[in-house]
Amino acid sequence: DAYYAVLSRLYSYSPNAPSDAGFRSEILFLAPEHSLFDRINLIRGLMKGVKEVYPQLRHRSLEEEANSFECPLVVINAAYDYSCVASITERWFSHTSAPSKHYLWLERSGHNGVYTEPSVFIDFMANEVLPLKD
Repeated sequence: DAYYAVLSRLYSYSPNAPSDAGFRSEILFLAPEHSLFDRINLIRGLMKGVKEVYPQLRHRSLEEEANSFECPLVVINAAYDYSCVASITERWFSHTSAPSKHYLWLERSGHNGVYTEPSVFIDFMANEVLPLKD
């Protein structure tokens, strides 16, 4: 629970991203394709991720353990995201090896960049990621 407290505090001190001004997180729950069961599982997953998964990762170094991939590597990061700190992510990404590497930088977003800069995200997915399936 201490880890959860630190993450909650970090989130509250994060700067407001320019594109986050009108963002409301409840839109995650309002997508018409999500059933009530999907919405419940989204909340359960978020809670379980922070309380159970994150503490298991805190003593690990992905920079040392996850630096070589046999598949394309796709990373999406945002300037105002204090959960996935840009400088750490960029440093890690620059030292990874993969058949191909693709990095999307969302200049105006925080942690919810795929929702607050959707056109940039969709363009990246269509032009960079979708062609990887071939």
